Amino acid sequence: RKIKQIIGEECQRALGCMTIQEGGPELVAFLAHNGVRRAVLTRNYESNARHMQQMYMDVNSDATFDLVIGRDTHYDGIEPLEGEISKSERILYICELWGCSPSEVIMAGDSIKDDILEGNRAGAYTVLLEPRGYLLNNVYGTNSGNPMERKPNVRIESLLELKLLLEEQIARRSMDCWESTI
Repeated sequence: RKIKQIIGEECQRALGCMTIQEGGPELVAFLAHNGVRRAVLTRNYESNARHMQQMYMDVNSDATFDLVIGRDTHYDGIEPLEGEISKSERILYICELWGCSPSEVIMAGDSIKDDILEGNRAGAYTVLLEPRGYLLNNVYGTNSGNPMERKPNVRIESLLELKLLLEEQIARRSMDCWESTI
């Protein structure tokens, strides 16, 4: 109980230090404009994720998320992240809610263990956010999972880079549809 209290206090203090990830609001607004659902799945508290969302919306009012799941979030009887349910199971839960396949989901994050490994286990496309000069303390040295589960599909340095990659994919799909109608 004391540990939970300390973690809660640290998370509360972290709100004052929170900064916007470069390209974050632009990426989230771009996804919204293109009808792509957006979720935050974090080991942080839900209130911290909602604070981040508000910071994004202060920059771009369209930078919203459809779903926010933090370590303390309860959904339809599913225990908070502190419980026994893994992030990969939560990804599958989101897919079930949205009626999509995990192969249609992109799991982007900065942790090999929490984001990439769990995204791969769920069957999602994984994107490792690794800003220039940022050293991952768990790149491939973690003992969790096999090496292929720890390997991201793509490595990026900023969320703006992810936005550019997605713009290319959307443009390519639009062109494929246009070409098939000729």
